[in-house]
Amino acid sequence: MSEDQSASQPRRRLPALVALLAVLCLAIAGSTATAANAAVPKPRPASVQVAATTACPYYYLCLYEGYGYGGTMHRLYNCEVYYTPYPIHSVINHQTSGTRASFRDINNSQFWVSPGAYWASSNTDGIAGSLNRAWYVKPC
Repeated sequence: MSEDQSASQPRRRLPALVALLAVLCLAIAGSTATAANAAVPKPRPASVQVAATTACPYYYLCLYEGYGYGGTMHRLYNCEVYYTPYPIHSVINHQTSGTRASFRDINNSQFWVSPGAYWASSNTDGIAGSLNRAWYVKPC
């Protein structure tokens, strides 16, 4: 091997070595980030929040922060008591036919039950003194 060939050999290996080290560093950083995220429990939202322009799907009770089905929509599906720390100004009960939702006050005491599904109100201020006072809602 000539001197020119042996001198160029390390130069060709250097970019490959740098690329290998970069891949290893990314792999290590990715695995520690995944491990760190796995150690922290993710909070479970009280309801799924979506843009109000989305229609209330079948099987859901949808609570809207705005009048006329505007603002943030909260979709409640499971038959459990949901904490609702947000204003409720309009409602669509699009659950199975006849299913009634229970609205509860700050003490989790029921103060109103909706008509059976399908039912909707674009302004809940006149219902039971206002559904906006509901701190908890049970869709079924």
